[in-house]
Amino acid sequence: MKDLNPISILYLGKRGGGAELTLILTRELKASSLFEVRAVGLRRDNEAWSRADQSSRVEIFSNGYTLETLLKIIGFAFKPKLLLKRLKLQPGDACLIPMISPLGLVVEMILKKNRVNVIRLIHDFKKHPGDYFPPNWLTRQVIRKSDFLITLSEAVDVKIKEKFSKIRTSVYPHPDFGFKGKSAGRIIGAEYLLFIGRLRIYKGVKNLIEATTSISDFSPLLVIAGEGDLKIKHDPKIVMINKWLTEAEISNLVQNAEVIVFPYIEASQSGLIPFCMSSGKKIIITPLDGLLEQTSGYPNLFIAKDLDPTSLAIVLETAIKTPIQEIGYELNNSKSIELCLLESGIFSKE
Repeated sequence: MKDLNPISILYLGKRGGGAELTLILTRELKASSLFEVRAVGLRRDNEAWSRADQSSRVEIFSNGYTLETLLKIIGFAFKPKLLLKRLKLQPGDACLIPMISPLGLVVEMILKKNRVNVIRLIHDFKKHPGDYFPPNWLTRQVIRKSDFLITLSEAVDVKIKEKFSKIRTSVYPHPDFGFKGKSAGRIIGAEYLLFIGRLRIYKGVKNLIEATTSISDFSPLLVIAGEGDLKIKHDPKIVMINKWLTEAEISNLVQNAEVIVFPYIEASQSGLIPFCMSSGKKIIITPLDGLLEQTSGYPNLFIAKDLDPTSLAIVLETAIKTPIQEIGYELNNSKSIELCLLESGIFSKE
């Protein structure tokens, strides 16, 4: 029997896309004939803890920024063998990082100092307006000190190569999170257009609101669902669901929407677009390279001419009136995480 390439996965954020991506990467690598997932290191308060594979799941910290966590970090720094043992790693082995997190970066430094190959997935080349982490200088530093990186889009890959030509990269197309779970009945009873996701400046929600309110005979509701700081004037045609959404709520809102809108003014990709496409929904995007790349070939796609509210209003009216095409569509996930890792040159292909 051939020896499998040992690898562990480490994600020390609490929730969101990084947590979902960790689960998907774990499943893919556990199904691989070339890799053996030794451990998946998480915080116990990670929202994916209960869904993570129990045969490989290990607790690195019980929570986030507490004295207990600080003391554990200090302990790992002075006795790194304890960390390597917990992650079931040895010098020369590899650890895959699905998403940068503040706690994760500290632990990754300890791993690197002890000759563990740290392989990171880079989601964005620069910080989005309204986001706080990671700052641009930190992203550049992480990229500069890496030998090999995996990106989630060609758009980010190109930017890295333009700035850091010597760093080897591989592109892993953003996977479908495949949100599941059931909510009792429809969350929204009427027909609606949907914006879903964290409410951040770069996602263009204010432009979307301006666009919909400018259409005099606009009939569906506009549902804005996600957690964030957004204050709008009361409008009977706009429904706000301002909270952190569960997997079941995301699934319910997407499956019952007439059109899903991604009015971003800046984007590398969206973690929700693959799920919306696999659900066969009508999708509106703005003409940003990362979004155009993600949705290439999708039959129920509508693209705004520009990023402004006027362009959004025009494409909203078009999408509402256009019948949905009932055509089977497969996501462009032709490149597996297994193939991306092999391109690093540190693993055996046999």
